[in-house]
Parts: sequence; C-alpha cells; structure tokens
Amino acid sequence: MVLKNNRLIVKALIATGISIILFFMLTVLSYFLHLEYRVNFKVGLPWTFYYQFLIDCEVQHGSDIINFIKDAFATWAFTVILWLIIKRKK
Repeated sequence: MVLKNNRLIVKALIATGISIILFFMLTVLSYFLHLEYRVNFKVGLPWTFYYQFLIDCEVQHGSDIINFIKDAFATWAFTVILWLIIKRKK
C-alpha cells in the first residue's frame, strides 16, 4: 500500500514539473499571439494576467494575480489529470 502511494506521489510530482514547463510555454505563446505592436501586448492563456499598452505616448501596464493563479492552476490540473490517466493505462 505504501509503495503504491509513493508511486502516485512520484507521478504527481513529475506531472507538476511538466505542468510548470507547459505553463511557461503557454505564457510565451500567448505573448506572441497577442503581440500587436512592441508596446501593446497581453500575456496569459486563457485568462490575461499581464497587459501593457500605450496611452498618450506613455507605456502603461497592469497585472491580475487572480488570473495568474487561475492560469497556473488550470494548467497544473489539466497536466496532472492527463498524466495520471496516461500512466494508469500502462
């Protein structure tokens, strides 16, 4: 029983590492997808958690920590569930 729990923990940790890599890849992808100009862009998939824009020749920016947490959690949950399903079949 303890050995099965350890394997499950190891699988969840590996999936967490993969989800971190996936999260950074999606963040970079969202940057390039929303890039209109060098000054105006948004970062975050599916929720925007950082944005930058130009108003009256001044660069403005903002962030939303709640959207960042939602993005990170959604990526983590999707990756862990998918990883556990794939590993369970083997």
